[in-house]
Amino acid sequence: GAYHAAVEVYGLEWSYGAKRIGTGVFPCPPMLCTAHTYKNAYLIGYTPLSQSEVEQLIAEMSLEWQGIQYDLLRRNCTHFSKELCQRLGAGETPTWVTSLAAAGARLEEVRDLGEHSRMEKGSSPGTPISDFVQGLAELGKSQRGAEVDDRTHCLDFARGCRRCCDC
Repeated sequence: GAYHAAVEVYGLEWSYGAKRIGTGVFPCPPMLCTAHTYKNAYLIGYTPLSQSEVEQLIAEMSLEWQGIQYDLLRRNCTHFSKELCQRLGAGETPTWVTSLAAAGARLEEVRDLGEHSRMEKGSSPGTPISDFVQGLAELGKSQRGAEVDDRTHCLDFARGCRRCCDC
């Protein structure tokens, strides 16, 4: 499923969200952000940084993580929390925290590949689904070493699926 992520340090919970102007970084009391439903808290580790060093780090990240840069698949609260944990020296977040966003981003890349291929061939506009299917075919063709102009084979779709999903 989709997860909200935040990092608690020195009595405050820090997260990131979309905002038209200014930073997307925001604090709240631990597990009390009214915009989210909490399920579990997980101990990632402890920071060797002092409270003032953490405040400086948050100030730096507040400049780096502007709300207008928020992207549901590529730059969201899970990505912010992962980077904050790393920079705190507290440890790595579990991979499942960002796995749904990563999967969605990969699917979007495949669709974009299909759209680009269609446009390169001068084909008429497609739908997001037809562009995704074309993207799978293009991944499969490159896997077998075919040129862009080569005819698509049935197995190109299977090859593309395997490359898309890393299986």
